[in-house]
Amino acid sequence: MSAFNREERRKHERKRVQIRVDFADGDSITTSANSRDIGLGGLYVLTDAEVQQNSLLKITIDLPEGRFESDAVVVYADKGCGFGVRFKNLSEENEKLLRRSLDLK
Repeated sequence: MSAFNREERRKHERKRVQIRVDFADGDSITTSANSRDIGLGGLYVLTDAEVQQNSLLKITIDLPEGRFESDAVVVYADKGCGFGVRFKNLSEENEKLLRRSLDLK
């Protein structure tokens, strides 16, 4: 899928920002990497870690306004580059935290 098609399918604005992201699946230790962009719907993680499309992950981000934790599903994986996730069941509290911390609309 091209970057243009991914942009067209997004429902939420993404903000380009590099922040530390911790992610883990049910079978592995937590891995740390940096984000490329983040929005209310999900984020892109820059990493060479191999992550499979449709994998379920636990995402943790320490934001200026507090700790963000969410389950997420990998919607695409760019081998050797990173992966994009969609947040699952984003709570109202986490949505507000993202909006405040990242100045999202």
